[in-house]
Amino acid sequence: MKNKVVFVKAYPRPIYRKPGMLKAVFGDNLVGTSTHIPPGYEKKGFSDSEIDGERLAFDVSNTLDTLEKDGFEIHCVSSINSGAHNHDSSYSSSTNTSSGWGYGFTFTEGVLIVAKRQ
Repeated sequence: MKNKVVFVKAYPRPIYRKPGMLKAVFGDNLVGTSTHIPPGYEKKGFSDSEIDGERLAFDVSNTLDTLEKDGFEIHCVSSINSGAHNHDSSYSSSTNTSSGWGYGFTFTEGVLIVAKRQ
């Protein structure tokens, strides 16, 4: 195989909290990373709006190192974005007026790496 394409997944940023009494003193939540868990905190869950950029950088770096050790030259690194949207429209009894709402956003799904064997 002369060319290789690898997808590196982006994971959501973990949210940590202080257990028990300490959360009243030091605050409840802290957004962190999977690569460095803050001492004295426990994992509460995951962010619904942020990716763990430090973990993604670590995973991409390891993937690039592995590809280079296997004799591949990195040709291209591209982010892969996904998106979501929602809307609702409700119309009034008058034919000339309407109201509603909507939103849309994108997020990094991961990174695509294209490499060529040297």
